[in-house]
Amino acid sequence: DAGLLLDIDFNHLKSIVKTGSGPGEFEVPWDVAFTDDRIYISDLYNHRIQVFDYSLSHIQNIGAWGKELGAFNYVYGMDINNQYALFADTWNHGFQLWKFDGMSYIPRIAVKDPDLNQVLRPSRVNIIDGKVVVADYLNHCFKFFDRDALACDHRLGFLGVGPGDFQYPVGITKFENSFFCVDTRSGGITKFKNNQAS
Repeated sequence: DAGLLLDIDFNHLKSIVKTGSGPGEFEVPWDVAFTDDRIYISDLYNHRIQVFDYSLSHIQNIGAWGKELGAFNYVYGMDINNQYALFADTWNHGFQLWKFDGMSYIPRIAVKDPDLNQVLRPSRVNIIDGKVVVADYLNHCFKFFDRDALACDHRLGFLGVGPGDFQYPVGITKFENSFFCVDTRSGGITKFKNNQAS
């Protein structure tokens, strides 16, 4: 929330620089997300999400290494709000959707290879216009899933170097009626009109 950032005294910022596997220690932090009172950081090599308050005091860990629902095999990107938490379970070739029960996030469902239209190495996951949108790194596209059924209903992009093609897509956002997609291998950003997703 940009409003939260505006209240920070940038002369007195606190940082966390700890390498390890203990609480509050990281092995390759990757992504960050915010709710009203929490900061969530994906801890890539520790296969978990670390939760902090706004004073950067450690609160809890979410997940651990594993292949079952509630565990991760390298967790990359995430999207969190006060209703759900969406995590890219990257080396399990899928993602997990957790629901907020009033106290904490509870694992609801995991979509993994070979479930529901294979996802290979997702790098980012987002909710956009009510859809779960996955940056499918090794399938060279973005896949759009129905948030309730979690079935893939369309994709954006294919492998290639032409207009609208991707080599290794890693991020997507929507502004007004257009998608903006980042492709790390080609070094470019592609703009799509919303009706170009098929």
